[in-house]
Amino acid sequence: MLLQQFNWKKEVLQADEPVLVDFYADWCGPCKRMKPSIEALKETHAEKLNVVFVNVDEEPFLANRHKVESIPLLLFYDAQGKLVTRQEGMLEEADLKKELEKIGVS
Repeated sequence: MLLQQFNWKKEVLQADEPVLVDFYADWCGPCKRMKPSIEALKETHAEKLNVVFVNVDEEPFLANRHKVESIPLLLFYDAQGKLVTRQEGMLEEADLKKELEKIGVS
């Protein structure tokens, strides 16, 4: 999903379901390694989770606004639009699932 067509307030803060935001870059090795796991979660939890990908090179304003200092950076929002957790660096699939449980996705 490109952010130019994306309304952060509506799609993240006012979403009806929990949201996983993945800040990444095309040149980032760990980002590339994590993407298949995140894509799989997006498919398997389509009814319970909104997944948003934000390319930091294409969206520097959003990256700056969310104080992205290293990537990958994952932000986990609950269904009320509250940021629950923030994870920098690569996460294994099992750790991703643990973080999703914190926002009510199992």
